[in-house]
Amino acid sequence: MKYIYGPVPSRRLGLSLGINIVPYKTCSYNCIYCEVGKTTRLTVKRKSFFSPDEIIQEFCDYINKVGKLNYVTLSGSGEPTLNKDIGVLINRVKDETDKPVAVLTNGSLLWMDEVKKELKNADVIIPSLDAASENMFKMINRPHPSLNINRIIEGIKDFTQSFKGKLWLEVLLVRGMNDTKDETRKIAEAINVINPSKVQLGTVTRPGVEDYALPVAAEKLNSIKEELTKLCHAPVETIREFDKSNVDFLVNLDKAVLKMIAIRPCTLEDLTRAFDVDEQTMKATLEKLKQERSIEQGVFSGKMFFKGLNR
Repeated sequence: MKYIYGPVPSRRLGLSLGINIVPYKTCSYNCIYCEVGKTTRLTVKRKSFFSPDEIIQEFCDYINKVGKLNYVTLSGSGEPTLNKDIGVLINRVKDETDKPVAVLTNGSLLWMDEVKKELKNADVIIPSLDAASENMFKMINRPHPSLNINRIIEGIKDFTQSFKGKLWLEVLLVRGMNDTKDETRKIAEAINVINPSKVQLGTVTRPGVEDYALPVAAEKLNSIKEELTKLCHAPVETIREFDKSNVDFLVNLDKAVLKMIAIRPCTLEDLTRAFDVDEQTMKATLEKLKQERSIEQGVFSGKMFFKGLNR
């Protein structure tokens, strides 16, 4: 499959069938914590990257091959709003399934009128806001030079006011960077300007681009959550672990696992949950892929992760 991956066990969306609509690491940010990898094409120029007909055909061929599913998600290995066909794709996916459609975005282009219009028929939009000061924004997200954080905050705010669906604002904390009291206060002020449906607070959980992008300790994360709850009008929640669900895959397990970890690193537990197989079966699958030199493994924050080679 060229465009479809998963279902992926998402801590925010449950079981999410992903549609990757931009070329690998084509993005407006080069975030230090990105689990997909370093941005190879830093841009804010929107293009029609792939044929919408081809994407939808692959989606239609695959959608009935999975069991339980919570969301169809437009995201993948870059910033999806860079694709000028995103509005067409949202509408056509909704024509083919009754599952809600979510868009995971860094929010950097929501100030554009055409992007607001194209996203209007989605059910859930999840933009990120990791910093509300220009200096921290540049340190963590390393954006395209044309972008500035105040314009982005205003853009997300304006979109929220007109959007009929749900907007969940994601805030990801990095140890020793945006987890200070001063940065937390600035983020809280921005949250109140944006007025999202809710705030989802998380931290680094997978190996990223830079080895200094480390997770915030659970105790501190909870403390910041309590502080944001006091300061913000919107409800604040920490991103919970994925709840196990049964999924029936009618595809080759080796290929499905390889496709999934090519998008993002996964633990053994992630994979056994997603594919609803026993641990021994998954270990055997991973060992086979390692022998074929299709995957590699490494440790991050005390956990073993598997990721695809040639990512």
